[in-house]
Amino acid sequence: MNTRMDSITAALISVCFALPGSFLAFTVVESWGRKAVLVCSSILTAVSFVPVILILRFNHLWKLPDYLSILSVGLILLISSFGLIALPMQISAEILPPKLRSKVCAFMMIMVWIGMFIMANYFLPWSESLGMDVLICFFFLWCLFEGVFVWKLMPETKGKTYDEIAQAF
Repeated sequence: MNTRMDSITAALISVCFALPGSFLAFTVVESWGRKAVLVCSSILTAVSFVPVILILRFNHLWKLPDYLSILSVGLILLISSFGLIALPMQISAEILPPKLRSKVCAFMMIMVWIGMFIMANYFLPWSESLGMDVLICFFFLWCLFEGVFVWKLMPETKGKTYDEIAQAF
């Protein structure tokens, strides 16, 4: 996936895909419910990784135009912005008891920053040793796992009080 694009242009294109997904999430989350949005976003994000994996694996045979890789990554940004990126913190604030909420949310943010630090420092060496397509397969599998996990284990929080949510656990 070599698009020969400068970083400013890539960042602007990323925002053009991510913002509509975020706005769409805000418009449907109350009517669909947080669980449905999160499951849909997880599964559809996993599915949207498939074209990227195929492009990375077989582009040397197919010689696809560069814009297809940009659209494929844009689709991932659009769909993940729809739920995976925004909703976990909101849901955790709804399902945690008030005494633990700030501590757990702070811990979650620390874990996110540690994860981002690890990815920023090791993604390139891992992609060189394993192959970018293999790393993207890990993201694909994680999104599938997250979708099934949320579908099976997370209660719906839409329109429920904390006590009703706590009883669901």
